[in-house]
Amino acid sequence: MGAMRNICIVLEIIVLLGIVGTSLTSVITIALLKSDFTGHCPLYPTITKQGGGSFRITTHDVSNCNYVIGFNAVALLLAIIIGIGRAVEVIKQPGLSDNSLISLIIGILCGVTTILALTSACIVTVGFKSLCNQLVSLTPEELRSYAKCVHFQQTPVKGYDMSHFHDYLSDAQV
Repeated sequence: MGAMRNICIVLEIIVLLGIVGTSLTSVITIALLKSDFTGHCPLYPTITKQGGGSFRITTHDVSNCNYVIGFNAVALLLAIIIGIGRAVEVIKQPGLSDNSLISLIIGILCGVTTILALTSACIVTVGFKSLCNQLVSLTPEELRSYAKCVHFQQTPVKGYDMSHFHDYLSDAQV
């Protein structure tokens, strides 16, 4: 029973390391994205075509990006704390007994974190799709089937640096 428990804890630590990596990636990419958009969140924007082939992006609520950054920062800290606790438990295993209360609390935290992570992923995915659909819809009808969201990284937008938005949102989405 002790060996199986240690294997489960080691697997849990590996999953927690994955959470650390993905959360850190999300925090960095969304923060960089907000920086390129002068502190605004480009998820769920309103886009209008301007003269000379440029676009005007009207951003709305910054809380979408702040939620993604905030949640992933909390998930990062929780994963580090729980991972360190589990690693200590494996290292000092002979002196420790199975504490069901700690396992229950960790299980509940992981369940809540999973629900919040799915919400965060939905916000980024749907916001990214909304941004891309609006950009593609502004292309001429005959070219629309060839238009890809990534091509708009080279399009000038007054007040914003669009040169990385697709890359950042793709990374955050993953």
